[in-house]
Amino acid sequence: MRTPSRLRPMLQPIPILAATAVFTLSACGGADPAPVEDVADAAPATAAPVSDDGDLPLPVAPDTPDGHDGDDDSAPPVADDDADRPDHTGSDDAGFTVEPEGQELALVGNDTVEVLYTLDPEGESFFAAAAVRPGSTRTDMTVVVITHAEGMYDLRWLEVRDGEVGDLELFPAAYRMRPDLPAYEGVVPTVAWSPDANSIAWFEPGDDGAVLRTVGWRDGPGTGDTADDNASWGIEGAPAVLQARTWDVAHSDGSQTLLTAEDAAGGTYRLQLERQADGAWAYHGFAG
Repeated sequence: MRTPSRLRPMLQPIPILAATAVFTLSACGGADPAPVEDVADAAPATAAPVSDDGDLPLPVAPDTPDGHDGDDDSAPPVADDDADRPDHTGSDDAGFTVEPEGQELALVGNDTVEVLYTLDPEGESFFAAAAVRPGSTRTDMTVVVITHAEGMYDLRWLEVRDGEVGDLELFPAAYRMRPDLPAYEGVVPTVAWSPDANSIAWFEPGDDGAVLRTVGWRDGPGTGDTADDNASWGIEGAPAVLQARTWDVAHSDGSQTLLTAEDAAGGTYRLQLERQADGAWAYHGFAG
């Protein structure tokens, strides 16, 4: 892989795929949160195969559960060539985003587009998603990315310090995506940062719906502490495939948060997560 020593402007502008990284949460009425059961921490992963032509069908969207927004009983959307790209990639409040552009990771400002990182041009890997750690700046940032190669998704991260771009690091085995992670056309896995910038979250398909996974962050993936190192929950009442969108503060003390997810049909799910005194996350079901 090639890493530029400093951020450099591109000779040609990169087309910007992500329209925005700021989303507005709206109130979501419905039934009380459904009870869920903790599931065992997910196993180390390398991700899963997709067909050569990528024409895997979208998972059929279930009826919208109580307490969530979504289409009525209409048919799920038909996959198209651009549907496998998430409509957000990551940003902070400093006026920039980091966006996947094939084998390049782009740093996009209000009037500028720069190359942040370039994968080996002779390889098959490409960037599928990106999320910038809250509090980052253009010259000092942490970015978690999802790369895709040979039908497999991988979680990686890189840091920029004083404008110097570091190596693209692979997540340790204990914190990777599950080995048999399906890759559906139209549903690329995405990552969201917690409001306190000390955890990331993503979804994986489970037997009875989506599984929410969290990993603590301390100078990289994992903390080494049992309470906040990593956890997972089965999300009863949700489809098997979800994308993490935003993770926002829901209470002034910062302990109550809402993680917003989206399914293949555009249905929205808002999950209540509370930071406990020991640093662990507690899942309290859907927001009512």
